Amino acid sequence: MRLTYHFRFIKSTWGISIKLAAEDLVYTECLDCDQVTDRIFLRTSTTFKITNAEKSYAIKAIERMASLIHGNLPPEQKIIIDITGVELADTDFQAEGFYCAMIGWLSERYSIPAPPVEITFNKKLNKYEFAFH
Repeated sequence: MRLTYHFRFIKSTWGISIKLAAEDLVYTECLDCDQVTDRIFLRTSTTFKITNAEKSYAIKAIERMASLIHGNLPPEQKIIIDITGVELADTDFQAEGFYCAMIGWLSERYSIPAPPVEITFNKKLNKYEFAFH
């Protein structure tokens, strides 16, 4: 199922906005996928690139939600989460926001609760700080 999730967080003069489009597919052999769990694989579209940091945060989000996702799948079914599009403003972006966007996408797609993420703005460093729980 294809779904777009929009993560937004603004608590100062600037904020973070990420639109993440993805779909989940029944697994077939996938040479360009990253295996996240024994049943969940991640693929990013060839039409755009995400950084290694962004991919790392997406994988962390999937790992965090994996047991709940597995509970929504038929027994032994494997899936590919295929990120098909990302919209973000390079000037108002932090890679950590990718974790939040992926968590939001997974939460909406599988109707599962999103774990809390504490986000604060550090004025001295002029950046957001994330505490993943």
